[in-house]
Amino acid sequence: MPQIEEKFDQDRVDGLKRYLQREASKNRKKDFEIVVDGFKVVSRTNNVDEFDEYEQELRNDTSSLSILIYDGPTTNRNTKHSFYFNDERTTNRKAVNGLGSLGEIDHLVQMRIDENNRDHMVAKLREDLERTQDELDQALEYNETLEQTVNTLKSKKLSDNNNLGDLLNAFIGSIVKSNASKLPGGEMLAGLFAGAETEKQPIELPQEGEPSKVTFKKQKPADEPDEMTQNRMALIADLQKKLNELQMVGLFSIIEHLTTKPEQIQTVIEILNDK
Repeated sequence: MPQIEEKFDQDRVDGLKRYLQREASKNRKKDFEIVVDGFKVVSRTNNVDEFDEYEQELRNDTSSLSILIYDGPTTNRNTKHSFYFNDERTTNRKAVNGLGSLGEIDHLVQMRIDENNRDHMVAKLREDLERTQDELDQALEYNETLEQTVNTLKSKKLSDNNNLGDLLNAFIGSIVKSNASKLPGGEMLAGLFAGAETEKQPIELPQEGEPSKVTFKKQKPADEPDEMTQNRMALIADLQKKLNELQMVGLFSIIEHLTTKPEQIQTVIEILNDK
């Protein structure tokens, strides 16, 4: 165990006390004990408040004061600092090279090790802080990207809803024209879309309450239709019973558009589900 022997110096003793206080403030409490002339006046403890109790035992004839500072709470290894009040008993011997006694050298080495450990801990904490800051910056950037994506999707959905009416008007044209002879009132429906291909203008559907020129009348086919045509005609007849003229036009518009652009079927489904 390292031993440091020197003439009593109150500043040196106070320095040891400050060392214990610093270690305690950093949650690295050191055990210590104090002996006066071979009598233990402060038993082993890490309570720095008991340090000054040695002063009560100092006398005019006191010859030595020893302060033992332990390396850890579970070890008996310690550094012993012995202070002598009588010059003749001072055993603080300096080495020839001026570095001091072996006890002083061991103490200085331990202090240097402690300083290096603290520096390493501070460096690691700084590195962890920088890494945490980088992760936080990335999280904020990702969050901003998500917000932009959500806003874009909301805008697209709103645009799709606003344009839905225009899309419906454009759907029915080709179906009505190509099947005018088979649909009840087909010729009249086809008239609604006359010139649409050349003008390429949105078709204005008849408004509710306005008199409509379009009528749906059952027509006798010139030739007996086949079974598939009969099924289709039956479906149209059923729709004709359930929907008014305006709704029929809108329905055929939707079918026409989704037939030419089937990739928009999912978009329509999502819009309907949202409602």
